[in-house]
Amino acid sequence: MEKQGMESIVVCPDCGEQINVAMSPYQEAVNSLMRVFEGSIGIGKTEHFEGKNKCKCGKTVIATLHITAEANRG
Repeated sequence: MEKQGMESIVVCPDCGEQINVAMSPYQEAVNSLMRVFEGSIGIGKTEHFEGKNKCKCGKTVIATLHITAEANRG
């Protein structure tokens, strides 16, 4: 399945206002580097997303999302 973007509602850490952030997959160069790092420490398959939006208070809020699928370790 191809990675797709998504929208998240996040809270501005400065003023507490809820804002929408359009999340997109990490750039491939960063994603490749993350895969090498995760593989070296035993993390399962992970998808990485990032996005930013300007809050009403004037601050730019940057959000990242990391979703990992681990194998069952029964």
